[in-house]
Amino acid sequence: MKVSKQFITILLIFAGSVYMMACSTGHSHVDANGVVLTLNGEEIARQDGTVVTYTQGNAIQLERGTPSGMIMVQFLNDNNELFTPEGDDYFLEVTIANPEIVGVMGEAQGGWGVELNPLQPGETNIQFEIFHVDHSDFTSRPFRFVIQEAEVD
Repeated sequence: MKVSKQFITILLIFAGSVYMMACSTGHSHVDANGVVLTLNGEEIARQDGTVVTYTQGNAIQLERGTPSGMIMVQFLNDNNELFTPEGDDYFLEVTIANPEIVGVMGEAQGGWGVELNPLQPGETNIQFEIFHVDHSDFTSRPFRFVIQEAEVD
């Protein structure tokens, strides 16, 4: 049986169209334009559009061996308002560039926060994602974390 090139081309275009539309039908997505990190109710860092800023210096500073406390993660919408995604099919994904420097100790009840374990001195980047079922709806820019030795009295 001989299949024409035109038939194969049409079949590939159709399959590609179905694939592209698969995620846009049947469920919604979250549109975020940034992310805000808070610790004990105080903002410690923010990504607004493509720009990352820190409330102190040019990184989030942690001490080796001292847990970070619960860092809450909220996102910015088109109107620059804070939100956390709702629904069981959304969750926070945390990607640590160098997990030998910082590890995850636990997550917040409800899933939109993370407690970090500073393992050794150094620096690494961490990104925060809104995951929806099996794919990311939003990935933050890298946030810089610097781990220092604890000061000895």
